[in-house]
Amino acid sequence: MMEMLMDYGHMNEKAGPRAYDALILHCANTDLWVNVMNATPFKGCETIKSADHRHIYDLCDYVVYLTEWKQQVTDKNEFFPDSTYDDICCTSLGAVVLAQYYLPKHPGHDLIQSRLGSDPCESTFMLKRNANPNADKIGTDHTLASIHGGPLVQLWASRKGNVEKKRVFFGKELMLGKFE
Repeated sequence: MMEMLMDYGHMNEKAGPRAYDALILHCANTDLWVNVMNATPFKGCETIKSADHRHIYDLCDYVVYLTEWKQQVTDKNEFFPDSTYDDICCTSLGAVVLAQYYLPKHPGHDLIQSRLGSDPCESTFMLKRNANPNADKIGTDHTLASIHGGPLVQLWASRKGNVEKKRVFFGKELMLGKFE
């Protein structure tokens, strides 16, 4: 998409010469984020090898970019649903915190960021799509809240509550990453 905008955007007579700059910037930032999270080698990305690896800063920069964009928006419909924003921030900052906590204690290990939760994210989006395929932003937030509400209730349930407290959680339920 970014290449198409750069190659053909200037041909749109109804738009100004810099009309697509914000969209091109968004595509570039998002492409970098996806490549970092997938550790795509042919795009110049790799697994995170240290607590101060360059990808740590790329992930933090993407969170800053999204946060600044969210703060500038006056109409909530011009930005992602809050749940999507939260998921991206938690995914990015989770990788940062995990790398900064784990890698100094285990030299020679890499953080394989491509295994940090794509399956749980894909499962969540599949459940959301099946629950309400034509949802607007508010419907999406409500659906995701109900999907994640059950495990949270089980996690924090008390002995006196009307819900059985779950004692064992599997890694994929907690979206844990894997290390090399």
